[in-house]
Amino acid sequence: FNSAAKRQTSFASVEPTPLVPDLERTVKTLDVPENDLEITTMRAGGAGGQNVNKVETAVRVVHSPTGISVKCTQERSQAANKRIALGLLKLKLLAILDEQRQSDLAA
Repeated sequence: FNSAAKRQTSFASVEPTPLVPDLERTVKTLDVPENDLEITTMRAGGAGGQNVNKVETAVRVVHSPTGISVKCTQERSQAANKRIALGLLKLKLLAILDEQRQSDLAA
């Protein structure tokens, strides 16, 4: 954003997330019902040749009850991007649950 609070042409939003060494095991502890998830696919865009323009490999996962969304375009396969996006979404949900737990303990 510039000094007039307007978004400029080139804009990047960065959200740091912690690295979890045992991501698979940590993510398996949280069960998210499939009907709470809205999963959409899209073309990844950017550099990458013909594959980027033809195949929908990017995945967006939205958790309907909370409105949290995660988009993944890292890998060349849709299945890998879906797995990564679901893992990131579960990490965000775990962070929210942890914050709630800490606030309950403080109260």
